[in-house]
Amino acid sequence: MRRQSLLMKVSARLEAFLKPILVGADKVRRRFLRQAVTGILGSGSLVVTEIARRIHDGTRALDYTAKRLCRELVAETWHLPTFQQQYLDSVASCIGPQTPIAVDLTDLVKPRGRHFQYLALVRDADQDQIRPGYWCLEAYAAAGEEPVPLLLEPFSVEDPTTPSQNLVILAALGRLREALAGRGLYLFDRGFDGAEVLNALLDNEMRFLVRLRGDRHLVLPNGVHLAACHIADRLLAFNARWRPACCRIGAHWIAYTSVYLPGRPEPLTLVVAFFPGPDGGRLLFLTNRSVTSVAEAEHTLRLYGRRWKAEEAARLLKQEVGLEGFRIRSLEAIRRLVFMALLAIAFLVWLGEKTLGLAEQVIRRGRPLRRARGMILYRLARGMRPLFNQLSTPNLAFLMRFQNG
Repeated sequence: MRRQSLLMKVSARLEAFLKPILVGADKVRRRFLRQAVTGILGSGSLVVTEIARRIHDGTRALDYTAKRLCRELVAETWHLPTFQQQYLDSVASCIGPQTPIAVDLTDLVKPRGRHFQYLALVRDADQDQIRPGYWCLEAYAAAGEEPVPLLLEPFSVEDPTTPSQNLVILAALGRLREALAGRGLYLFDRGFDGAEVLNALLDNEMRFLVRLRGDRHLVLPNGVHLAACHIADRLLAFNARWRPACCRIGAHWIAYTSVYLPGRPEPLTLVVAFFPGPDGGRLLFLTNRSVTSVAEAEHTLRLYGRRWKAEEAARLLKQEVGLEGFRIRSLEAIRRLVFMALLAIAFLVWLGEKTLGLAEQVIRRGRPLRRARGMILYRLARGMRPLFNQLSTPNLAFLMRFQNG
């Protein structure tokens, strides 16, 4: 009875989580999304056959269920952006004006996938090689202890409908800005510091903090154009002259100064962190946040450290959901399947924050070797698998009604 009660509670929470996302969807789409999310949670995989094994629709033919899922993934009768927008609307309430939103690109490498649609070349960060695959634009809100996924969008520069990587990024940022009503502080790594992205952020009055390459040119208040690395050197060497703010904090120095982008009137701040020693270096950051003291400059650096949440979430998706393990070949089907993975992880975050006691019961089902602190999403993902796989007869009957209701 205990296992049945736990499955019913989790299913009820999942139904409540999906309800605002499924507004306006027909019965077929509601059933498909419910089955796909529970199948991903139960299998920890994006392989359609593995998802189909966890779907109980009254048929004994696994091939039939897998083919039905494939047909629904490529069906033209539903519009993915509608569900993406409704998901963003459902999580927008947890985003405040200064909530860090980490935006990054990750690689979906398919080294042997010669028959995937619009396969392009991407940089494999693990192997530091150029390999076949897709880029995936990701955005996470660091609103609490665990990152809330906002966007997972695979794309290919070989796709005729994709004009350029920058335009994909700008379109996604526009959707986020509209859904979040301009709230949030967007965190970017190097690679997002080009003029096209920065100008769009300023045009749309979006708050941002971006790590700069040293060769990016900026304009000082006196009108002098200098590379960011040269401004940083002068801040360190002529602190008394270059204002006002070099202060030793811990193992590094922090400096800041007012700057502008070439051709733009908006005041910005260049924040620099210097690291001492023979192999010392510097980190350069550009922001349109107000920075008027060393304490605010230090707080800016700590905000940027929240961007690491994106790295952790991408690793979770690849390890516990098998983000790179899909076998379906259509790019549109890949986008829809990746969106299902986003919903699965978002549900784990929602469950951990809304019902911590229930989340702990799920974690115990995964039989962790020790009571580790943190990394609750990993333990939740592993606890979900036996919950949806080790089914008694009453639980199986209940799950069939839930998935097909």
